[in-house]
Amino acid sequence: MTTSIGTRMICFASSRRGSLEILAHNRAYRGDFVAALKEIEAKGIVIACDNDLYLRPKDNQIEIERIRNGELRIYSFP
Repeated sequence: MTTSIGTRMICFASSRRGSLEILAHNRAYRGDFVAALKEIEAKGIVIACDNDLYLRPKDNQIEIERIRNGELRIYSFP
């Protein structure tokens, strides 16, 4: 199944923690967050800051491993 959920998930990822999981709660995925990530076909870049204590790069790595055309870029900030 190909849906537009991928685009929405990537956009909401930066808005607040937990938004990705909320978007998996629908008839298509029934709360299966991993299944929702695996359905994303669009190319996407997740940008993380190495010293962010709220949205940690290790969490982003787990998510990006499940997105076919995803890429994680980690930036260092003082």
